This record gives sequence, C-alpha cells and structure tokens, in this order.
Amino acid sequence: MSSVETNRRLEVLGTFHLSEQNRPIIIDRPSCRRLLALLAVRGSQHRSVAAETLWPLLSDKRSLGNLRGVIWRLRQHENSLLGEDSGYISLRDVDIDFDEAMTWCHRALEGDAGPPPPGIDRDLLPGWVDTWLITEREDFHLLRVYALESAARTLLRAGRTGAACRVAAIAAGLDPLRESAVRLLIEISLHEDNIVAAIRQFERFAELLHTEIDAEPSSELTALVSHLVDVRNHAHPGARRHP
Repeated sequence: MSSVETNRRLEVLGTFHLSEQNRPIIIDRPSCRRLLALLAVRGSQHRSVAAETLWPLLSDKRSLGNLRGVIWRLRQHENSLLGEDSGYISLRDVDIDFDEAMTWCHRALEGDAGPPPPGIDRDLLPGWVDTWLITEREDFHLLRVYALESAARTLLRAGRTGAACRVAAIAAGLDPLRESAVRLLIEISLHEDNIVAAIRQFERFAELLHTEIDAEPSSELTALVSHLVDVRNHAHPGARRHP
C-alpha cells in the first residue's frame, strides 16, 4: 500500500491525544489507547510481546485474544492507524511527539544546540499505571535532563546565553534538586556578570536542599559563588549570609 499524507499525530507527553489534520480522533476504549501508546513509545512490536506487555497477568491465550480484539477495533477507524508485517504491529503514517523528543535528546547529547521540541518539559503519560511505563518514564526523564544540560552547555560555549538560560531552566525545573542544572544557571549568570542572579540561584538551591533533604550544596558549587557572597555581604552588611 502506498504511503498517504494523513497529517496524523499522536501525543503521549503530558497527555494522550490523537489527531488528524488538527482535529481530535476519539479513542474511547482504554485498551485501544494502551496499545497505541505502547507502539508510540516502543515502536514496532510482535503480537506476542505486545500482548504479554499489556496483559502480563493473563495467560498467553487470553492476552492474545484481547490483543486481536483491540486490533480489530482500531482497524474500524477510517485510514487504519496500524500496520502489520510478519506478526509485527506498528503505527502507520503517524507523527509521534515522543519520537521527536527522543531524536532531539540524542542530537543534543552529540552537541546539537537546536531548540527543544514542544512537550520536552512534560512527563510520559503521567498518571498511567501500566507496569511497562515505569522504566520508560524514568529513562526518558533522565535522558532529557542530560540532553537539556548538554544543549545548555553548547549554547553557553557559543555565547548564546539567553537560549542557554532558557534550556537550563527547563532542566532545573524538571529536577529541582539536581545540582548540575543549578550550576549551569549560575555559570550562565556569571558569564553575563550578573552576580546578584548567581547568588540568588545559589541561595534558593541551598534553601531547597536544606528544606527537602536536610543537605547542603557540594563544596564545588559553594566554591563557585563563595567569594561573590563575601563581596555582597561586605557591600551590604544587612544581607543574608549563607553558612
């Protein structure tokens, strides 16, 4: 069958949303949404693997029976979403936001400083309790934080401090206790000679660490701004002093 431009899109970052030409496609049955999500995240799957993944507590016979029913229902939609070859099922002619995010992450880790795609700050299907999603969600979270930090460093080296700050701020927002992201924000501020912003970022992070896990910033991060705090405190005796 020839490829047809369908303008179909499946979003799994933040929420499950399927559309064609910007109009929603309603998938009522949770089992159908679960299969589409599995194929969006993991790509082509053999029928037996998909059935076991989606219904891990059922026998092979029952899980495969459930899968056949789901596939039949999805094929009732005009311009079927599914393709199949030698027992492998996959999404057909569908753009996927998760694919776009993963592609950007790998490019960012290789030094590409292109803008992150929409949705990079959203979790993978939050609220879904499927067991297979747990590892996928954790892996995606870690990968994108590393990728965002890598992109921010690339932008900073190129002197694009505004873009670097925006990307580093996304990383810090995704993992507020991650010191490397805060370090990047501080380094960006120092690169712009914005000493006050650097001190504020450090002090906010120190307070958050103390409040959340009763810990202190590393000695390396403290050394990065300690002389700036001393200068600020000397110039403004009433200013708050961090231990």
